[in-house]
Amino acid sequence: MTTRTTGVWAVVAAVLVGMAALGADTWPKTVTLEEPERLISVGRFAFNAAGTRLFAMEGNRPNTVKKTRLEGLTRLLAIDLPAGTVAWGSDPQQVLVFGMAVSADGKSVFVAEEAGAHPFTRSLVRYSGQTGNRQDSVTLPKDFVARCVAVNASGSRVAVGGMPASFARSSFAVHVFEGTTMNAQASFAVPGRSLVTDLAFCPGTNLLAGVVAELRKDGHRGQCVVWDIAGGTREWNTTFSASTLGGGLLAFDAGGSRLAVAYRTDRLGIAMLELWDVAERTRTWSVRIPRISRGLAFSQDGTKLLRGSYTELAIYSTADGVIAGTVSDTADFAVDAAGQYIAYEVPRTYKAWPSPTVRPAYSVAATIKIEPVATRLATAVRP
Repeated sequence: MTTRTTGVWAVVAAVLVGMAALGADTWPKTVTLEEPERLISVGRFAFNAAGTRLFAMEGNRPNTVKKTRLEGLTRLLAIDLPAGTVAWGSDPQQVLVFGMAVSADGKSVFVAEEAGAHPFTRSLVRYSGQTGNRQDSVTLPKDFVARCVAVNASGSRVAVGGMPASFARSSFAVHVFEGTTMNAQASFAVPGRSLVTDLAFCPGTNLLAGVVAELRKDGHRGQCVVWDIAGGTREWNTTFSASTLGGGLLAFDAGGSRLAVAYRTDRLGIAMLELWDVAERTRTWSVRIPRISRGLAFSQDGTKLLRGSYTELAIYSTADGVIAGTVSDTADFAVDAAGQYIAYEVPRTYKAWPSPTVRPAYSVAATIKIEPVATRLATAVRP
């Protein structure tokens, strides 16, 4: 090879490297999911702790023409960062998905699934975060319907929350498993007509918190309950007025000293946001919020609380609950544990199919955008 040819290839290589570097620094990254799984109210995508990979659920809508519940297929996707490219997709499964959680190291992804015809088979499945293969699973009780999944930072414990299959009696609605062996560790009961809408492990402790919405004859009642997994007991709880239709969300800060809770107070979508001191078991502040929450997380330094809704991302000061800014055109969102990246879903687009007898009358495509959290904090519109 001549010196001139070598020089040409060196220039080409330099251009390619420059283009790659430019792509790596270009934000936001955009990933389009075909008919994303709609049954997960929150947590349809989550980061590993390092912020180098985002996991998302993608699934086809059940065929409404044939009236079969499990016509569609669902799969798990892994998106590498900062490139914003899909690393792999798991084998499509004919299941419904009701919750997803990712271990901090990104090696395990836990998914609550429902398969088959009535009576349905409900399972908690552990996927490999590196390959997307199904590694292990445990069958959930027949009288239990999953609605949310949480995993602690090390991946050694995973919890599933939901509701009894029958509201006729009190039943266990929270189940805790060992993350590696999938052996059962603890179960916690809630009142019979109740739904557990969200769960979170308190970092560095044996505590697990959950939002429980209870339907009573005298109206709706919600409460945030904190359980001790090692002792198998309820440590403490706070009661608030909440609709079982909206439920609530919660999140611990990185140190496990503060607990944020967002819950719905009526059928019109009015809600409340509260911050609690875990050690003192006292409410630090409480503010009224105008929309139902679709995501809740602390910023890396703990000074901000990020809350997603159907239309915007709101940023609050953890010192006093004063809103620090808002960002429009977002829906569900996720923040990685290191506070480096944020992923959010922009408003969905619809496209028609030529024949409803072949596919559903319409299909939904969602665009997920990924960008640094600092960008959002810097561009937030102050009220």
